[in-house]
Amino acid sequence: MRHPIFDVELRGSHVKHRAILAAAADVFLREGYAGASIDAIAGTAGVSKRTIYNHFEDKEHLFLAVVRNTLASVEAEFDEALGDAILESDDLERDFVELARRWVRLFLREDASALRRLVIAEAQRHPGIMLGWAEAGPLRSRTRLVRTLAALSERGRLDVPDPERAAEQLALLVTNPAYNRSLLGTIELSDAEVDDIVIPNVRMFLRAHRPGA
Repeated sequence: MRHPIFDVELRGSHVKHRAILAAAADVFLREGYAGASIDAIAGTAGVSKRTIYNHFEDKEHLFLAVVRNTLASVEAEFDEALGDAILESDDLERDFVELARRWVRLFLREDASALRRLVIAEAQRHPGIMLGWAEAGPLRSRTRLVRTLAALSERGRLDVPDPERAAEQLALLVTNPAYNRSLLGTIELSDAEVDDIVIPNVRMFLRAHRPGA
């Protein structure tokens, strides 16, 4: 039988883990990857350096954990936005436009955008960081979208012979213009500006994949 003391220790460890991640996110975004030190992160988190190294192998692993932690909440919201209801939609244009609106807002979320800029800045010196970002965010959300497009195609709602390519195209149509227009996520887009991007691009995507087109 498990002794209750172990549960107390695990809860304490989990609290420290979350505190380290929060402190690391703050320090990385304030100082940049190169300028962030384990000493500064430990001080902000109120833990020792040894405690950090008990949880994370090195600074790169800690940064990737911050990335995964941030993108996990973004991906959860994207999954909620995509959901299964779109498979039963009686108006695909309406529902894909709404999905695209939420997708843009998630893509441009302040914390995610700041991390994205940091990842891009460090990609050449630390290629593993860029790979970790892709695996934690864009590739994961695209996998869910691929399944949805494939299911819509199987049901005859869309004609999508290559769901992976179609998902990539939709992502580019929706997120790239928004990222550029927002100056890499540094300025907030109005609802009208978001609609100016997503409505024509979603319509173009759906026309290209209309059955019999």
